[in-house]
Formats: sequence, structure tokens, C-alpha cells
Amino acid sequence: MITIDTHPTPFALHVIAARLRPEDRHELAVTRDIEDAETLVHDAFLARYGYIAVAMIDRVPVFAFGVVPAPHLDHVNAWAFGTVESPRVLREVTKHIKKIMVPKLISLGVQTVQAVSHPENFAAHRWLRHLGFRLQARLSDIGPRNEDMLLFVGRAP
Repeated sequence: MITIDTHPTPFALHVIAARLRPEDRHELAVTRDIEDAETLVHDAFLARYGYIAVAMIDRVPVFAFGVVPAPHLDHVNAWAFGTVESPRVLREVTKHIKKIMVPKLISLGVQTVQAVSHPENFAAHRWLRHLGFRLQARLSDIGPRNEDMLLFVGRAP
């Protein structure tokens, strides 16, 4: 059974961080030490000041997602990471985002959501486009390895 927990514990995030799928490991490694799960969990848990949720299969956490406030009051930055089981929950996560998360963010005055993705993470790009994001820009020389990233932007209707 797939469930979405909008009040996850740091432990749930640790379970996911310990079993990251290869695409997420590669993408996250651009800007952080991927072996430092503690910092990843800490940063994700800070999203409770924006929005945070964890999708679970039979009470096992497999996908974390949310937004954190950006410097502009009407902007947020989206993030997500998961395990190899993530594709199994994306339909429910997508429904949750459209029916619960987006209306909540709009009610809080959010007008723009930004998401950064590695150019090789094609599954993430398809999902972002399905959610209504558009490719806005290619960001160059990101992180210590000077990699490119793609900036996707979604705007409130």
C-alpha cells in the first residue's frame, strides 16, 4: 500500500538517503558529499519550513520531496530524492502534489517553483514537465566539479 506522510521523521529521510537510486546519487553529488547522508537529511528536514513529504510502500520510506523557501517571498525551490522503488510511488506523489501541495503553496502566496536537475536525469525532466515545469536555463560550472545543471520553473496559474 502506498501512503504519503506529510510529517516525516528524520529517520524516514535517513532510510531513503541510505538507499539512493543511482540518478539521485549522481545529481546530488554535483553540490554535496553524497556519502554525507546526515547533511542531506538535515537539509531536507529543513523543508518543514516550506513543505516536506515522504512516500512509502507498506510503511517503508522510498521517496522524499518538498520545497524550501527561496530568497524571494513568492518563490520556493523544489527538491526530491528516492530509492530504486521510487517509480512505484510517482503516480500517488503526482496526485498529492497537484491536489494538496500546490494549492497549499498558492494559498501561502507562492507564485514560482524552481527545480534544478542534472542534464542526464531524463526521468526527472519528464516528470517535471508532466507537473507543468518548463526548462528555463542551463546553469554552468555548478559545484566543485564545474558541472552543468538545468533549471526548470513552474508558475502558479
